[in-house]
Amino acid sequence: DTVTFVINPINDKPVWTGVRDTVVKENDSLLIDFANYLYDVDDSTLTITIEPKTFASNVTLDSSKMSAEAAKTFIPTKTSYQFQSQARKDTVKIKPQPLWFDYENGKPRKGLWNPLDTLSNQIKFVITAADDEGASATDSFIVKVQRVPRPEIRMYVVQNNAFTNYYEVFLVDSLGKTKDITLEVQSTAVTLDTAAAYTYVGHYNFPTKGNYIFEAKVTGEVGDTSITNTLGLTLAKMYGRWSGKSVDGQFQVIGQNGSVDFDQSIMILDSTLFEPYFNDRASYLLGNEAYRFKKSVEISLPGEQETAIYSRSIGSGWVELPSINEGSRVLAYTQKMGYFRIGPKTLIVPGQTSLQQNYPNPFNPATTIEYDLGFVDGPYQKVNITVYDILGRKIKLLVNEEQSIGRYQVRWDGKDQNGVPVSSGIYFVNLLTDMGRSKTKKVMLMR
Repeated sequence: DTVTFVINPINDKPVWTGVRDTVVKENDSLLIDFANYLYDVDDSTLTITIEPKTFASNVTLDSSKMSAEAAKTFIPTKTSYQFQSQARKDTVKIKPQPLWFDYENGKPRKGLWNPLDTLSNQIKFVITAADDEGASATDSFIVKVQRVPRPEIRMYVVQNNAFTNYYEVFLVDSLGKTKDITLEVQSTAVTLDTAAAYTYVGHYNFPTKGNYIFEAKVTGEVGDTSITNTLGLTLAKMYGRWSGKSVDGQFQVIGQNGSVDFDQSIMILDSTLFEPYFNDRASYLLGNEAYRFKKSVEISLPGEQETAIYSRSIGSGWVELPSINEGSRVLAYTQKMGYFRIGPKTLIVPGQTSLQQNYPNPFNPATTIEYDLGFVDGPYQKVNITVYDILGRKIKLLVNEEQSIGRYQVRWDGKDQNGVPVSSGIYFVNLLTDMGRSKTKKVMLMR
C-alpha cells in the first residue's frame, strides 16, 4: 500500500539569493528593495539588519522609500539599521557622503578617496535576515562610489588691442560641467559674459602696475572648483628707465628712454595663463605678441651656462636671441613682445666690445681685422673703424655703420681712401663706437 506524508516547513532558515554589488554616482543615492533577494518558506515577516562594515560614518540609510508599515519598524542603531520586512516594498535608500572625491589642487579637502587605495571608494555592507525562531541567513554586498567629473577650468588673459589698460579674462571649462561661475580680481567682482559653450569672458581695467590676483569660483554638477592665478603688470614709460618682472620673479624686463611711444601697461604672464591649446613650449609671455617696442629692451631668465633665450616668431618657430650669462641668469635684448623660453646656446655673443689683432701681421697685400660688439653696450652700436698712419693722418675708413651685438670681420687691402696702395710701414687701426668705446691696434705693412 502507499502512504502519503505532507511535510510542513517549520523553522526553515531564510535564504538570500545574492544581493548584487552595485555602483552609485557621487552625490547621488541608491535604492535597493531587499525583498527581491530574499525568501523564507515558513515565515512572512523577517527582521532585516544592515551593517556598514566600511565607511560607516560616511553613509546613511533611511526609510523614505519604504511602505508606511515597514517604515514604522525602521530603527537606526550605533552600528546598523533594522526593520521588519514583509517581502514587499522594502526599498532602502542608501546615501553615501556627498563629494566623496573632494580634492583641491591635488590634495584631499573633505573627500575620502585615496588614489593609492583601490578600496577607498567601496562601502561594504553585511545584511542579515532572521525569523522569529532565531534562524538567520547572512549575505554581503559592496556599493562602489563613482566619481563625477568637476568643471575643469582654464584661465587665460589677453591684452585688448585698442585700449592697453583693458584686458580680457577668459575662463574655459574643457569638460562642460559648469553650472555657475564667478570671477573676482583683487576681491572685486567682474561681470562675465558667455562667449561660447562653457566659455566665459570678463573685462578688467588695470589702473596701476603690480600683481593682480584672479580668483574663479565654479559650481559644478557635483562639487565646486576654485582656481587662483596672479598676473604681473609693469608700467612701460615713454621717458626714463622702467622695469618689471613676472609674479614669480623669474622673468625680468628693463626698458630705456624711448622704448615705447607712450606710457602703457604691459602684462607678464607665466605659462599657467597662456591660451588653451598653446602647443609651443614657452615659459613667459611679455605683452601682446603682435606689438613691437620702439627700442630694444633687456630681458632675462634663470639659466645655466651655454643656454640662451629664444623668442617665438610667427611663421618661423623659435629664434635664438644673442644672449650672455651673468651668474645664474641669461640676458638678451628683444624689440618684439611675445613668448620667450630658455634653449641651447649656438650663437657666439661677446660680452665686451673689443678689437682683435689683425692677421696676418705683418701683411702683404691685405689683412683681416676682427672685432666684437659687446652685449653690455646695448643691442645696437654705431661703429667706426679707421686706419691711421704713424703721423695720425687718416688713411682709410673701413666701417661706418650701426651694427648689432656680435663678432665681425673687415678686410684692409693696404690702400688709402682713393684706392692708391700705401707704402710699407706701421699703421694704426682704431675702433670707435657711439658708446664711447675706443680700441686701437698696431699693424705692419711690408711690401
